[in-house]
Amino acid sequence: MVDEKDFSPVETAVRELGEETGLPINMSDVKPLFSRPLFSATSTSDECLHFFYYEHRMPVAEINALDGRSTGEEGENEHTQLSIATFPEAQQRIANLHGILAHLLYLKQVGDYGLMRQL
Repeated sequence: MVDEKDFSPVETAVRELGEETGLPINMSDVKPLFSRPLFSATSTSDECLHFFYYEHRMPVAEINALDGRSTGEEGENEHTQLSIATFPEAQQRIANLHGILAHLLYLKQVGDYGLMRQL
């Protein structure tokens, strides 16, 4: 959530992704998934959603070492545990519409319509 007026949505995404993965994130590598903010309600709220994606290649051993890692900002009472999964496995674990929408926007952005049909 962008709750600080001094940060843009992409700056907030970079900060949160870094905090929650423990990886160094370069802002130029974070790409938007939609050309404008999306609103979760029509004309009843100014709350909007911004979707981004970040792809980072790593050796398999380093990826597997992230599985089960606890991250998050203690001062913000964040308790995050990373879980490594294939894209279809991750899709099955999502229990909210924002997560499902993010996955579909990503597949559209990268043109992976074959995987989209499998979901």
